[in-house]
Amino acid sequence: MTTLFSEEQPIGPTVTSTAGAQGGFWSSDPTICHTWLFRKDPKPFERKMNKLLHGHKKTQGDVSLEEEKYQHDVLEKALTDYGAEPLTGYWVDVTVQGRDNNSILLTGLDIAVEEHRKEIPGTLVDINSGCGAGAPPRIYVVDLDAKHPRPTLSKEDPHTGEMKPDKDGTPFPYKVNSSEPEVLHLIATTDSYATWTAELHWVSKGRKGSTVIDNKGKPFSSYDRSKMARVEYSLFDRALTRY
Repeated sequence: MTTLFSEEQPIGPTVTSTAGAQGGFWSSDPTICHTWLFRKDPKPFERKMNKLLHGHKKTQGDVSLEEEKYQHDVLEKALTDYGAEPLTGYWVDVTVQGRDNNSILLTGLDIAVEEHRKEIPGTLVDINSGCGAGAPPRIYVVDLDAKHPRPTLSKEDPHTGEMKPDKDGTPFPYKVNSSEPEVLHLIATTDSYATWTAELHWVSKGRKGSTVIDNKGKPFSSYDRSKMARVEYSLFDRALTRY
């Protein structure tokens, strides 16, 4: 993440982001419960994992936390070595907190689409080994297909489960300090494939600044959720399953 300043350098907020699973699940593990993009045939990956974990128990059932973590680490490294890419942009939690008791005014959020494709460039593979769920307080939905994507304060419809504009909610600006943070839950939608970043604007002691939000120096990536993955790899059975 990069923080930009104007004129004299102000003290900006601390901004951290957590990229969530494309399928809407949440997991503290950065690998499992995510949909990954394989730009080449995933079958050799399955054979590689079976070789790497030969002699180890499958994670479904009686395995220690240490063994489970080891297998997750092996899986993450194997995915990266194979060139697979986690599709990280379905939801992104952005935590913003002041560095001291002085309030910082958060004035807005911009979205920049870096790449946009009509077709998904590869095979979608769900990586599964047990998932959880969660939701932070302020939800912003952005349509990456719009000419000028703008985050919209939203809420879940209790009847349909769909996101809709939250007309009764409190939009920007928000105030943060060291004891009163804000968590922004960004949901990106697209009818195709897109990569994107966000930029948070703020004012500290009368000075304007901004912080670029990305995925550890790389853009987030999102795809059309109607094009669900047709392949799954699970540590439970260590096999690719087509469905």
